[in-house]
Amino acid sequence: MFPTNPLAAAEHGLLFRDDWIAVVRLRPYRVDWRKPNGEWLYGAALPAYAPRAPMLRDKCAAISQLAGRMFACEPAAFNGWPDVVPPFAQMGRRVIPMLLADAEGNLVIERLRTADAKTHQYDVVDRRSRIIRSISLATSDAIIGFGARHVYVVHTDADDLKAIRKHALPW
Repeated sequence: MFPTNPLAAAEHGLLFRDDWIAVVRLRPYRVDWRKPNGEWLYGAALPAYAPRAPMLRDKCAAISQLAGRMFACEPAAFNGWPDVVPPFAQMGRRVIPMLLADAEGNLVIERLRTADAKTHQYDVVDRRSRIIRSISLATSDAIIGFGARHVYVVHTDADDLKAIRKHALPW
């Protein structure tokens, strides 16, 4: 048995440079904000997520994303499959962050890529806990950070070689 389930879900937070903190919640999928003065702003459920039970193809996709092509799809090798597919990607052994601060102080949340995903999706949530836009990238691309005027994306080619690309904002 493996210690980490590829669909294991946990809530996560991100500290911003201006001392705001965003906390991404699972049930319901929402973002709560903590102001620098300690006041909490509780967000409503985000409409971009409809809970559903994980199917075999979701489990296989998650195993592949966690372990690459090293393991066959054997869900029985993992304990603790959740009863619903989580809305956002998990930290696990990731190198690429799943939560990012954009140049305007919004939270960028990497959505979980299910087996049916044709693109790599991100929700951009403002400090009023509303999704203000979604970002779709090729599944070979992932956002790794934001500068004052640029967004940085890592691209993985067919040979698993990675290259960083810089795109001017607004993007």
